[in-house]
Amino acid sequence: MPDQVRADWESGRFDAIVLTAGSAARAAASLLGVRDTPVVALGDSTATVARNLGFRVLAVATTPDGPGLARALHLLVEGSA
Repeated sequence: MPDQVRADWESGRFDAIVLTAGSAARAAASLLGVRDTPVVALGDSTATVARNLGFRVLAVATTPDGPGLARALHLLVEGSA
């Protein structure tokens, strides 16, 4: 992992993180640590794993594709997720 990514994560420079699978959530927690950064999860199972790890899941894509992810990100930005 590039040092700059870790430094940006630790300084809170990310507005949100998209997690596409439970394994991605576990990898993010292991490599970066869990922060209060909002999470968009791709599906309910990913959201469950992320929440169990301590991530703050604020939106869940209901379909595993670009449009589903775009809708979830839109809800996050609009604050109605």
